[in-house]
Parts: sequence; structure tokens; C-alpha cells
Amino acid sequence: MAASSRKRLYTVIMEFEGTTSASQFRATSVEAAVRLWRKGLGQAGSYGLKEGQHKRLADGYGDLELGTKPALLDGLQNAWCTSVLAKRNSSALLNIIETVPTP
Repeated sequence: MAASSRKRLYTVIMEFEGTTSASQFRATSVEAAVRLWRKGLGQAGSYGLKEGQHKRLADGYGDLELGTKPALLDGLQNAWCTSVLAKRNSSALLNIIETVPTP
């Protein structure tokens, strides 16, 4: 199996309207991990958000394509940041860390 197609563990930390959540996904890239995170917004109570919050965030995000590509944080390895625009002029900040799982 090629290294680029191996699934890795990513931790997504979200800040949105006073809610902070952390979730983990196995994905082949940071972009794929964010897409999995986005897909989870369709579930009621996802990421500790209230019904209106996760719907506004999901609606503002649009389809499963990334609006803003995660940017590697300066001076760090395996750490990215991106934001997601929600309806009503609000945004969520996502920090994504490639996480080393415990054996």
C-alpha cells in the first residue's frame, strides 16, 4: 500500500458560537478528514451543537467540497487551520492535527 493512500488519524477541534468540540477521523488526507467532519454535521446533536447551529453551519458550508483548503500552520508539522462560514455572518474555526494513535 502506498504511503499516500494510507489512512491516518486526524483530530478536528472546532470552535463555533461558544461551543468547542473535538472529533477524530481516519482519512487519507487532511482535506478528506475535513470532508468527513462536514458530513457529520448532518446528524442531530453532532459535535455538541444545537439543532439550529449545526443546520446553519452545514447550510453555510454547502456541498462536501472544501470552501477553504486547510492551511498548514507556520512553524508546525501536521497542524492545519481552516474556517467554515455559517449563515447569519458567523464562522467556525477548525484546527486539524494529524494525530499519532497509541499502540
